[in-house]
Amino acid sequence: MRVMLEKNGLATSIDLPAPEMEIRRLRDNLNVTDPADNTFRVMDLLPDCHAEECLRGQECDLDFLNLLARCYDGMDAYEAEKFNAAAEASHLTKLGDLINLTQNVYRYTVASPEHRLGEFGRNSYFDLHLAVPADEAKQKDYLMEAVEFLRTHEGVRTSFGLVYENDREPFLFFDGKHMPAYYDEPEKTGVHLKYTGDAEVLQLPGEQS
Repeated sequence: MRVMLEKNGLATSIDLPAPEMEIRRLRDNLNVTDPADNTFRVMDLLPDCHAEECLRGQECDLDFLNLLARCYDGMDAYEAEKFNAAAEASHLTKLGDLINLTQNVYRYTVASPEHRLGEFGRNSYFDLHLAVPADEAKQKDYLMEAVEFLRTHEGVRTSFGLVYENDREPFLFFDGKHMPAYYDEPEKTGVHLKYTGDAEVLQLPGEQS
């Protein structure tokens, strides 16, 4: 995702996900010296996916914007398809909701015109069961699984096809305030800190900012 960000009457662009050095370069270009000041306006963007279009014009925390790009970058093609379809079906427009959706695509199944019936049956079966023994997976009739799924589930029509939501509990990955750990970075220790009534979670080791 390439975004153009504005602050202090200045604008610059950055490709996300970005490493810490690129984040620092952007902050320097926009004359941002306060480490706690991390909110920028998204003037424009070249999104990686349709769901990110809603961020245009919004005020966003740069670290959280980078987190969304990191999470989306870790998806395979089918996960990205489910992410976009679910975001459209749920009318998501907030950065935090999009971040959480990246970790909840297991709750959705998509039937698009590009999917063959057997492929859809296999996708829907694994979406419902998540982990399946190899022997069982080989013996399944995925055409019949597709027919049974379509008979018993009602989908929501989107520009990506029909999207179906299963009854699995959603996972709260991001609380809207604290940066969660994500697997694309080395393992860190989370420390819960309190100061003058405010609480924060710090991932160590981390950058000074």
